[in-house]
Amino acid sequence: MLMLFWGMNILFLDRFPSILFDEPLYADTAYFFSQHGTLSNILGGYSGKQFFLYPLILSFYIKIFEPTLFNLRLFNLFIGSITLWLFILITHRVIKNRWVRLCTIACFISSNILFVLYRIARPEPLLILFLVISLYFFIKDQEKHMFSKNIIYGGICLSLAMLCHPMGGIYFGLYCLYALYVLIKRRINIINPFFISLLPLSVITVLFFLFWSEKTFLETLQFLISSGRVPSQTSVLGGFFDNLKRFYVGYSLGLKRFILVALECAAIGWGMSQWKKKQLESTLGFIALFSLLLGFIVFQPFLRPYYAFFTVLTILLLGLFGDKHYKRNKRFVSFLILYALYSIIGNAYILYKSIHDKPNT
Repeated sequence: MLMLFWGMNILFLDRFPSILFDEPLYADTAYFFSQHGTLSNILGGYSGKQFFLYPLILSFYIKIFEPTLFNLRLFNLFIGSITLWLFILITHRVIKNRWVRLCTIACFISSNILFVLYRIARPEPLLILFLVISLYFFIKDQEKHMFSKNIIYGGICLSLAMLCHPMGGIYFGLYCLYALYVLIKRRINIINPFFISLLPLSVITVLFFLFWSEKTFLETLQFLISSGRVPSQTSVLGGFFDNLKRFYVGYSLGLKRFILVALECAAIGWGMSQWKKKQLESTLGFIALFSLLLGFIVFQPFLRPYYAFFTVLTILLLGLFGDKHYKRNKRFVSFLILYALYSIIGNAYILYKSIHDKPNT
């Protein structure tokens, strides 16, 4: 599966997509840190200067490899390989049928959103890695009835995700609500697990603002609001409806990905309908829905890379649905096959159009 992932993603890596505006900015921030030990840049902009974990890690990578566009995007493929391996571990844990499991992994590898995500030098792949690790611990926690260290481990991973991208804060908030529910239900002291989970986030953030950042914490918050990345109170409703429109254009691509989006929405609906029977499926369904709705409220605009973990959750839900119904009717696995084939055709078409493009430099 890893060979398939690399074979699909390494082709024309420096041709498609065209260089995005902030790819050089993140690279510049990482290079500046590798040379001067400060999270700043020469090109200007704020990419990686507030949510700094991605350029911080990238700075060590570019000390070994020349910071060309190909190598920078290759770094995200390495991250994607680790994420895929973890996703495979998750499917082995929750999907019993081998064929359904293989189809679910194929959906992950071929997903249009993830296919593009791992071909751009942005922090979302690192964000997804930490979120998938936290998902792994969340699933392990589902098997426990008493105190589980998995709640702490998941919180630590989500605190690191928050340092990669503001979207990590959405999932951290939802995870805190889940952890609070579990800890109260199991009658566990709430303070200790939350304190340990928040500790790495707190320590690294304090170090960041003391030694690496050009801005104070309050200046950073003011920047996020003034730049429009976090809306003011008066613009929340308008931004929400604008993002709903962008969902059709930016995520569904009009009618091009309508079949895939319909399958994903159906998977979420099925997951939430299981709230009386299956805690895992229902929790994943509610997390996928509420993370999307909260994202529409908080971010203006809600960009296509922000959908990545939403896609991961819906693919896993499709796999759980196929696994549950496989014995009764094997045709249910056709939904997964349709998803994977439709995605592969879309990816192949994109690469075909890039054959004659000149490499980006």
